[in-house]
Amino acid sequence: MNSYVIDISSSRIQSAMLNLGIEPKELIRKVFEDFATKDSKEEIQIVRYNFFKRKQEELVRQIKDYIKTEIIRGFEINSLSKNQESSNNDFLITSLQFPESKLCLKPKLKPIDIINKTLSEVKEAISEQEAIDKKLKRGKELREKAKSAVSKIRLKLSEFKEKQKENIERIKYNEQKNLTKLLRYTTSASPNKFVIKQKFTRFSQSQTRNSSNKELDIESQIKKYEQKMIKSKNLHDLSNLSKKQAMSKLLEKGFKKSKVQDLIEKEMNEKLNKLVSKSKTLENRKFENLRQKEQIRYKIRERNDEKRSRAQSRVKERAFCDNEKAKSLEKKLQTSNSLLEKKHFNWKREMEIRNEMQRLKDEEMMNNAERKKRIMKFRRENVIEKQKYDDKRIRAMKKDREVDVKRKMEIAMENMKEKERVREMLTVLKKIPESKILGQKSMIGKD
Repeated sequence: MNSYVIDISSSRIQSAMLNLGIEPKELIRKVFEDFATKDSKEEIQIVRYNFFKRKQEELVRQIKDYIKTEIIRGFEINSLSKNQESSNNDFLITSLQFPESKLCLKPKLKPIDIINKTLSEVKEAISEQEAIDKKLKRGKELREKAKSAVSKIRLKLSEFKEKQKENIERIKYNEQKNLTKLLRYTTSASPNKFVIKQKFTRFSQSQTRNSSNKELDIESQIKKYEQKMIKSKNLHDLSNLSKKQAMSKLLEKGFKKSKVQDLIEKEMNEKLNKLVSKSKTLENRKFENLRQKEQIRYKIRERNDEKRSRAQSRVKERAFCDNEKAKSLEKKLQTSNSLLEKKHFNWKREMEIRNEMQRLKDEEMMNNAERKKRIMKFRRENVIEKQKYDDKRIRAMKKDREVDVKRKMEIAMENMKEKERVREMLTVLKKIPESKILGQKSMIGKD
């Protein structure tokens, strides 16, 4: 069973509702949860609840004010009716005819006046309805404008986000280009922002691998050279040994040839000494060349390591700066996006609340128009009923007064006839002697 904000079972409240055009469903008590819908937010629910509560309070106030004014008017009418009754008791009927008597009657409205009055009320209702329709159309146009503005702002926000993405891509491309310029002497591939550390480690590993390969090549060349030297020394020893054997054989063949052999051996020894000294000098020169090459290689390797370390430090610093810039830029973009989203959310919420308030006001205007129509209809029906009642009352009063006047006229006629009869009797008595008059008086007294 529905509960109401006011007791509508009272006759006074029901009459006030009829006179004010208020329906019982407008006074049903509702709670906050009754205004919740599927897609509505809590703010919209609060707006609806507050608006409905204010409207109900206003309707209750109107009903109470109407009842108060009706009570005061009833007291005034009672006092006036008492005064009229006291004045009506002093009413005297003259000897004039009834149509010529002045009656205090309420003037009766003609049917054409009633029609004109109803037509004027209908025209007022039509003009009010047209004004309400104009306001509703205006509210609809404003809501359409608000929706178009929301769509434009969303489009601008999406364009702004796209521009932000393009700017970020451009910044990344420029940073990548700068990194490629920085590393073009140390690596052939352009480093990507996301794999720059992997590329750099690969580059350093390739450099160390190349340097280690060079060291291995030099060591292998040194080993080969040492093997060749050992082989040449062995060959030289073998040749010397073979020569010595040949010389010993020659010495064995003949002592005569000993001098010649000594000379030959001496020459051979000198040649061998020269060859050994030459081989030693050649070996020393080669060793010196290898040592110089090793020093040059070591210096080049140190220089390359230093360049590589400097390039690594520069790349690390640049990557750190780029990361810091990217972080700061992302932070700024996040803050700006959050501010924009917050601003857009607040604006959207305000627009939804405004649209909801406008919709509620439009509904209230429609309800007020319907209430005015009900009031006009009720008043028109009351006027018609009152006119019918007044017509019946006036006819009854006319009939009663006609009967009363007729009765009083009959009484007056009887009185006049009685007076005429008495007058005739007096004239007759004047003509009769006194004895007869006294006898008649006694007879009249007996009668």
